[in-house]
Amino acid sequence: MSETESTVAERLDRLARRLEAVEDRLGALERRQTPAEPTPSREFTEAADAAVVTPEIGPLKTPSQEIVPLIGRTLMVLGGGFALRAMTESGVVPQVVGTVLGIGYALVWLMLADRAAGQQRRTSAVFHGLAATAIVYPLLWEATARFGFLSGTAGALALLVVTLIALGIAARRDLLPMAWAVALAATGTSLALGGITKMLVLFVSLILTFGLVSLVLAYRRGWLGLARFLAVVADLSVLMLTVVFLVGATERVAEVLQPVSLVVLQLALVVVYLGTYYVRALLRHAEVTVDEILQGAAALLVGLGGAIEVTHGTAVSAVPLGAVSLGLAALSYTASFAVIDRAMEKRHSFIFFTTTAMVFTLVGFGVLFEGASRAVAFAAVGLLATWIGGVRQRATLSLHGAVYVTAAAISVGLFEWVAAAFSAPQATPTPSITPAALFVIVVAGVCGWFEVATHGKTWGRFSRAPKLMMILVFTLGFGAILVTLGSTLLPASADGQVSAGALATLRTAVLALAAIALALLGRWRRLPEAAWLVYPVLAAGGLKLLLEDVRAGQALTLFISFALYGGALILSPRLARRKE
Repeated sequence: MSETESTVAERLDRLARRLEAVEDRLGALERRQTPAEPTPSREFTEAADAAVVTPEIGPLKTPSQEIVPLIGRTLMVLGGGFALRAMTESGVVPQVVGTVLGIGYALVWLMLADRAAGQQRRTSAVFHGLAATAIVYPLLWEATARFGFLSGTAGALALLVVTLIALGIAARRDLLPMAWAVALAATGTSLALGGITKMLVLFVSLILTFGLVSLVLAYRRGWLGLARFLAVVADLSVLMLTVVFLVGATERVAEVLQPVSLVVLQLALVVVYLGTYYVRALLRHAEVTVDEILQGAAALLVGLGGAIEVTHGTAVSAVPLGAVSLGLAALSYTASFAVIDRAMEKRHSFIFFTTTAMVFTLVGFGVLFEGASRAVAFAAVGLLATWIGGVRQRATLSLHGAVYVTAAAISVGLFEWVAAAFSAPQATPTPSITPAALFVIVVAGVCGWFEVATHGKTWGRFSRAPKLMMILVFTLGFGAILVTLGSTLLPASADGQVSAGALATLRTAVLALAAIALALLGRWRRLPEAAWLVYPVLAAGGLKLLLEDVRAGQALTLFISFALYGGALILSPRLARRKE
């Protein structure tokens, strides 16, 4: 061995010894920090290192390396679809056979999507689903609208079956992108086929069906975005048909829309969405969500509102609409008070479903009756609701009773009659008292006497609002009766007209007596709300005194008016403050 080689070998030997010394020192330090853990010997470490086999790591695939081949495969799949179309158009295979083969070809790729997802190849499964969607929906449109291979009904049936299969696979394997692609293609194809085949109601019904399926998927898979999208599409589609029917040319509209079918579709929109919400709330005791509240309101507005407009503008009988509305009202009230109110602590669902029940009741009686009979019906149901609310201590029913009585007053024209009695000029004849108006006034007075629950958590301080509204309706109606009857006792001129000053004094007297009477009624523990109306009545009387009495009165009539109104100003506040 040469001298140089000997020197290098010695240096390497010294370096190895120094490394061993460093390792020994590091081991000593580790033993001081963690004395409970024994330090393995060098022989054990070397044996363990020799036993470890480093796995062979293959090259990682980037997203582009995974997706680009899938895109190429999808293009080849689409090419196969075009090949079937070319064979059909050239006459190699019959048209019907080619259509069936094309649909079957798309279904095969749907099955492959299901299989790929089952093997945890989710990206591949999504591309399979997209390929099937790109094949089958254009094929159905061409087979129905362009070539006429399928009738409108057959095309709708095929579209329904294919969409349900595709959405079922997407839901089974939790493939949300595939579900979105299917929903977009299905709704677009439905609208296009509806316009081409002039079977709008049929194909919009398909969209409503897809919306129902999306609700189920939203509750099971959490696909809320998909359910929102299809709900909006269903609302807009039904609204579009309603607008076309109402504003379109009669001859052209008659070719594509039948009023009976349109009303059925509008009611179906309400039943599908609200019915689903009912089932979920009753069976699962689930709290109503903001989405459900918004969609429920939209369904009521588009469905019920549109059905009312269609039945009013055509010869279609409103009896089915009214019967369905009252049936849904009964169901909503029963579900709200018998199940939802007892099973849930939160109040959103209870308020939502009772409010929809009230809307159904108003629509039902509103379309089944007209004029005085409608007012009597509203007053009767208002009396019943207020009585049950008082007996059962349910502020919600008391509130609904006030709404029904107010609707009765509007239906009978009570507020217009009151306005005419207190503000019409002297030459205008005072309206007569109708039996329906008298019945509504009496009902308002009786309902104002019933007790209301003020301890509930649903309405809180607003629980007294129903009684306040009842007292107001009764006060206005009874005051108008006094003015109407009193005007017949006033002296009239030769042409039968009552003096304007005397009529103004009569109205002021009625307002003054009303303020005093309300103050007296407010002293009772059962009617404290009456005292709340004292100052509004006094304010109305003062305004009327300045605008009418001063302008039309004479010395005598002004003396009486100011004396009566001044006495009311003195007595009413004192009586209102006095306690039992």
